[in-house]
Order: sequence, then C-alpha cells, then structure tokens
Amino acid sequence: MRDPVFRLAHLATIGFVVAQTWLGELCPLTVWEQDLRRIAGQETYEGSFVAHWLGRLLYVEAPWWAFLWAYSLFGLAVLLAFLLVPPRRAPALNPIVLATGGGKDSILALDALLGSGRWHVSALLVTVWEGADGSERVAGHGIPLAAVRAQARALGLPLRIMRIPAGGGDRRYREALAEALEQLAWLEPRLAHLAFGDLFLADIRRYREDLLASLGFEAVFPLWGRPTRELAGSFLAAGWRARVVAVDRRRLPPALLGREYDERLLAELPPDCDPCGENGEFHTFVYGGPRFRDLLTLRLGATREEGDLAFLELSAETSA
Repeated sequence: MRDPVFRLAHLATIGFVVAQTWLGELCPLTVWEQDLRRIAGQETYEGSFVAHWLGRLLYVEAPWWAFLWAYSLFGLAVLLAFLLVPPRRAPALNPIVLATGGGKDSILALDALLGSGRWHVSALLVTVWEGADGSERVAGHGIPLAAVRAQARALGLPLRIMRIPAGGGDRRYREALAEALEQLAWLEPRLAHLAFGDLFLADIRRYREDLLASLGFEAVFPLWGRPTRELAGSFLAAGWRARVVAVDRRRLPPALLGREYDERLLAELPPDCDPCGENGEFHTFVYGGPRFRDLLTLRLGATREEGDLAFLELSAETSA
C-alpha cells in the first residue's frame, strides 16, 4: 500500500513504540487505565496492558532487552520500507460525463473510460426528443427514455436528461446542451470534458469539438480510430448483450429489429454495412454485460416507421 497518509501514520506509530521502549516508559493508554482503576478503587497491575492481559497468549517469555531489540529491528524495517518503497499519492481522476444513446458504442466508450485509470464518469447524458403525444425517446435511436433509465440504474450511474421538442433543430440542441453542461458543472466544479462514442466520422467529431469549445468544454473520443470489426468482436467477447432497435430501411431490412447483436448477425450484414452501424445503418440497445449490476429484462413490442427509419418498441426493467 502506497497511500502516503497510511504510510506516514504507520511509520510514526512504530517510531513512537520504539522510542517508548528505549525510554522504558509505559504506553500512555496503560497509564491512563491505571489512573482510572485507582480512581475507581480497583486493583492495578504492574507492566503494560499487553504484558498483563495477553502476554502469555501472544508472546513467549523473554527478558526485557529482547523485546527492546525486537521493536527496534521492526521499526528499522518499517523505516527502510518507507525509504525503499516510498509512498505515492494516487493520481486524482478527472471527472467526465458520457453522452449516451443506450447502444453498444456508448457502452464501449464507458468501458474504455472506466478502464483508463484517468477518468471518473460522473454521469451519463442522454438527448431525448419529446413527441407531441408525450413520448420521450432517445434522439435518433427511438429508444424509450424509461429503458435508458433502467440501463443507467443497472450500471450504477446517474442519468442526466437533455429534452428537446421533436424537430427542435440545431439551435435548440445547442441551447439544451449549454444548459445541461452548466447544471453538471455546478454539481461537479472540476468537470471540463464530455465523452462521445463516435468512431470515425470526422465531420461529426469536428462539430462536437467546436460546439463544446464554444461552451468552455473539451470533447473526448475514447474509441476514435479503432477498427469497427475489432470493436464489434471485443464487444461480444467481453460478454455484452444487445439487441437491434433501429434500422435504416434503405440499407437494412426491418426484419432485423429485435435481433441479438452477435456473430451470426454480423455475418448477415451486407459488405457495405459497417459492423458497428457507424454510418447510421442500425442502432442497438445494451441490456447486459460486465459492468451491469443486473441483467435487464426486455419486452419487445411492435415496429414503427418514421421516414426511412424503422424502430422497435421495447421496455426494459431489472431482473431482480
């Protein structure tokens, strides 16, 4: 253990014991106990507390000087350990918020951030479109907000919500993001970074970087540039579980909705379809995996179409 507070306290305590032994003084707690005994009219005893109550159980019989040298040698060993293996303070993790849509790329980005040793994920931030019918769905993915809430609970992370009226446009998005980041920074004063699960689309990255810079924040892309087939394989190898919840009907058939995201599905994708759907070919919802406290139970419903996109209705709740 290299915690400096613990190591200094340990060294000081051992040093006190060694000095006390060389001076032939009793432990202050023992002296205090004896004083209390005398005040209470109880019988006192000679020597230390340990020698009186536990000596026969814990220690062999030995002359006083043997314990003197044993304490001294042990104290020297602690001092040498302090010098040869000096304490060091663990680096403070930087707070960061992850923009999530509930899909595999968001989860892989979360896993990368948590495993980096650099970041503390303070919260998840989801952008929600508010429908005229009162519905609340993840922007572009169509996932009900309730399902993303269940996912965040299973991950043990707080979820912050950016609500935008459906069709609100870029101006409304910028306003909502500025408001959300202001609130998050109030809760976490050191917050200066927002992470995204983007993989290789340079124009989207540039948009996010410019927008965040105008708000005094920095964008982080923990998955950037990694081969998407490799990412898909690592997602499955790690034991994550996901279902297809949205497809672009110009690229993929709606029959894929509800399918498990697995090697079989990947093998069926057209050659021009990105394995992670980075070009918008499809979207997923993750319902289980290594960092989940509970596996989510999914209830798959009907499909609906909006323009070129087809979405799967679903609900999610913890299995416990």
